[in-house]
Amino acid sequence: MALAVLLALASCGRVRKGTPQWFASDVAVLRCTVAAPNLRPPPLLDELPSPPLPTGLLARSQDPLALDQLGFERDRVVCASLQSPDPQLLERAPAAIDEFLALRREIGGQLARLGPCRCTHAALVDASGLVPGCLRRASADRCRGEPDDPQIRAEIERLMQLLAPLQRKLATTEIPRLHWRLAGPSDRPGHFVARASQLLARHSGGSELFLPRTPLPPRPGSRLITALLNLDGVVAVLRQDSGRALLVVRELDDELILDHFAYPVAEGSDPELVLLLPYFDDAQIARTRRALAAPAQIRGQIRVPLFRPRRGSFVELDHAALARVDRAVTIAASFAGEAPTRDEAAPPEPMLLVDRLAYQVPYGHDGQRLRARLRLSDAGRRWRTDAGEGQL
Repeated sequence: MALAVLLALASCGRVRKGTPQWFASDVAVLRCTVAAPNLRPPPLLDELPSPPLPTGLLARSQDPLALDQLGFERDRVVCASLQSPDPQLLERAPAAIDEFLALRREIGGQLARLGPCRCTHAALVDASGLVPGCLRRASADRCRGEPDDPQIRAEIERLMQLLAPLQRKLATTEIPRLHWRLAGPSDRPGHFVARASQLLARHSGGSELFLPRTPLPPRPGSRLITALLNLDGVVAVLRQDSGRALLVVRELDDELILDHFAYPVAEGSDPELVLLLPYFDDAQIARTRRALAAPAQIRGQIRVPLFRPRRGSFVELDHAALARVDRAVTIAASFAGEAPTRDEAAPPEPMLLVDRLAYQVPYGHDGQRLRARLRLSDAGRRWRTDAGEGQL
């Protein structure tokens, strides 16, 4: 029996004809293992520090049993990656966020002059989240009425005129998101949807499941979900954490791909600003579509791991890409009203000799052997050239 398991593991990672590659060369984290109902996850991988998978990805800690239950093909390699944020987005996002917040404050003063019924009227057109102060303002009985009432219709039109500049700004203000991808071969189409009720229990933040050809409630974020459900291969979309996260599940040929998008804002952030996130989603549908695309199938665009995935579970970390992730988290936190932490005694960053690190637990050694590989940076290669054996 043990020999059969080892032979099955040795066959992991065969690339089938036409199977797309889903991991770009600049991902910040790459974690690979196999889907298997009887294989224990190697504890060594969790003992070493690396960013954990979000629970919203429904893969637990990427243990083989959890991957099997998601519907990945048994004894085949499944990889997860933390995508690296676009450097250009990180450059333009802070200024765009400042402009958006300034415009919101300016328009908020104009909206206040519309009187106490403005929140009730905004709710009639699903725009109450755009009006400052509406989160805590209860609807007054005297404000209630039908949208086709001439007076209410005129007040709604005035409200929407004032909100128009802010709605346009939604389309050009990109709040950084954390994007995790889980992908691998699957030989069980429809398995995810069939087991969805059991799988959703893996995430405690709340998940609302949407399937193709099902009606959606008229609320912020629904336009994006509708657009995603109409894409090729999408079998389910999950709205999570009260609109702060989204999971897109696709079955393409013999591949299962899960993409998890999350705004890295804490639960204690300004609730009125967090309430705006689904509005950004609806205004930037093309951004999410682009993020779902596979990297270009040309040399240099696809990640070539430092270890062969078929030989053992491994984790790979990229320094520059992780630094961009840190920057994205800081920018998103500043949008949500979180005060940046300041360390007055922060030491200068040391010379970086290694820019990529990978460690692997090979199959067939009871999870007790660890291999590591380092990729030297330009400074590291210069150091290596000058260093003697003693220094090495």
